[in-house]
Amino acid sequence: PEPTDPARTSTRRYGIADVRGRTWVTRKGVHVDRIASAWLIREHIDPEARFKFVPAKGYTPEPGEVRFDMYDAELTHDGDLCTFEVLLREFELSS
Repeated sequence: PEPTDPARTSTRRYGIADVRGRTWVTRKGVHVDRIASAWLIREHIDPEARFKFVPAKGYTPEPGEVRFDMYDAELTHDGDLCTFEVLLREFELSS
């Protein structure tokens, strides 16, 4: 199944199996939250994750891609939580 926007379905918990083997898409540029999130994905969620770096807005994901830390992403900031914290919450990882 395709992940849904966690901000719109805050009770939804992703299973790691739901996102394994996907291409993880984020915005171009090096920033702490984005790099930490990519590390977390590779180390604890999807060890074989592939990453794609695209413009910040206007990107339409292809089938099998999961967007993170970008506008309209499936996994991104939620209220006061940064993307890294959202990933911890959604995949029930402890910090």
